[in-house]
Amino acid sequence: MFYVALTRAKIKTYLVIIDKNESIFATELEAEYANELEQEKYTCPLCGGHLERRTGKYGSFWGCSNYRALGCRFTRKDYTKRDELQ
Repeated sequence: MFYVALTRAKIKTYLVIIDKNESIFATELEAEYANELEQEKYTCPLCGGHLERRTGKYGSFWGCSNYRALGCRFTRKDYTKRDELQ
C-alpha cells in the first residue's frame, strides 16, 4: 500500500523514519537515491534555485540564490554548530 502512495505522488513524497530504527524499505530507498536526496538539501523548493549559506543578524541560514533576480524569499535555518565555534 505504501509503495502505491509513493508511485502516485505528483511532486514530492516525504518519508518519516525513527532514527536508528529504519525499515529495510527506507534503507533501500536511501541507497538507491542518495545523490538525489543530497541535491534536494541544497535546492530551493519554491523556485528551484540553489541554496547558499549566508549570515544575518540572527546567525547563519540558507537563502535562495534567486533572491535578487526573482525575489524568492525562501530561507532555511542553519542547524550546524559553526556559529558557536567562531
